[in-house]
Amino acid sequence: MGNRALKRLYIFKYILLFILITCSVISVIIIVNYTDRYVADSEYSWHNPNSKYIRIRSTSSVLEYTEDIGETPLDILKTDEGFEIVSYSKNWTGKALDELYMELLNNRHGIEIEYLDKINIYPDIPPSDIPGAWGSYSTTQENLEYIIKFPPIYDAQLKNFIPIEKGEICLYYGDLIDDISQMSRTLSHEYGHHYTFHYFGNPYIESFSDSLWKKYYEIRELYEYKQVKTDLLFQEGQDYRNNHMWFLHEIAAEDYLQLMGSSCYKTVKRYVDVETALQNSMKEYDYSWNIDFDENTINVYPQENYIIPLPHEIEGLDTFFNSFIDPDYEGKKHKAISRPQLTYKKVSDRWGDYYQFEWTECNNDEYALYTLVGIDHINNILYPIKTVGSEEPKVAKIGKISRESSYGIWSLDDYIAEGNKYFRVYVTYENGSMLSSDPVHIEFD
Repeated sequence: MGNRALKRLYIFKYILLFILITCSVISVIIIVNYTDRYVADSEYSWHNPNSKYIRIRSTSSVLEYTEDIGETPLDILKTDEGFEIVSYSKNWTGKALDELYMELLNNRHGIEIEYLDKINIYPDIPPSDIPGAWGSYSTTQENLEYIIKFPPIYDAQLKNFIPIEKGEICLYYGDLIDDISQMSRTLSHEYGHHYTFHYFGNPYIESFSDSLWKKYYEIRELYEYKQVKTDLLFQEGQDYRNNHMWFLHEIAAEDYLQLMGSSCYKTVKRYVDVETALQNSMKEYDYSWNIDFDENTINVYPQENYIIPLPHEIEGLDTFFNSFIDPDYEGKKHKAISRPQLTYKKVSDRWGDYYQFEWTECNNDEYALYTLVGIDHINNILYPIKTVGSEEPKVAKIGKISRESSYGIWSLDDYIAEGNKYFRVYVTYENGSMLSSDPVHIEFD
């Protein structure tokens, strides 16, 4: 009996050990059941109020924002990546939504696109707290609920939550826009917020010094500009609207737009200065000349901030942005950049005074275009002044120009040489990259 009892004891011990090991392994190999719902914790919003120093597009006075517009979508596109494009605008249904989706994919992207929740297209103006905005971006921090089960020893389960952050893009004035190129720039800028918030960190939640925003700030050499605002706690209100171009996350969205964004919106136009316009007028007896442009004209408006350098001029910035989706990305070999040097002088002749600008050539590219632009930062107006090719003289004039002919004195004034203005030369290359001169500030008499 003693031997039998001892044998049974050994058998029982081994069975018990087997059960314990099995339970331990099963407990480690957790079966996770995801629920089909999200529990929202809190929401954070970032706006893009149209502080773009550009006077374009007059909006219709009949357009009004309605709080209940979200109840009646005209069309919804469910994408393969999991987000929805929801349209409340008559111009953006069916094929137009497909085009918008494909345009979004033309922006360089990675896994972060799966954290985009939806894109809303509204027919009219945005809410009153973001007046004038053509687009906005917001994030919602949500808890993804899942259940951990521990079979087969006992019937028990543990509910837990994984915090995730989902992004939402809103596009406004859909009923005024019926072409994808008109929507492209705003879409890329707002997706730039989504991209940078996902990889750099949520700047509203994470501290500047503990996130990749600090590294971006240093690579971008923004420490050279005391106007840059790194604290998003103070982004709301009039200060945010007045200093929109100096908020760190807005600069980053514009960098994404230029470095990784779609080229769909990019157009280049040539302009003549007041002297050339006067000469043409004397020949054609017509005092008008074309100064048409919009926010897609990159040689007039490449980025919102007209003070800081363009992103292509910053060594390592292109690589930094692309490294999150391509760790082996090296970018273009960064050669020594020869930026144009812009100078000016006041010239007096027998008819009065005008101002003459001159600038140097850079990088010796025969296909480069140079455009001199004036910026009135008080009234938010851009002035395209003159575009010249690589082989043309790098000279432009502003103010009142007069010339004498057999028919008398001809005069033409562009009214730019007034008040306080900044001036800058933008260089555009065939491959889409751009360089610029340092801005020149003039306080006119």
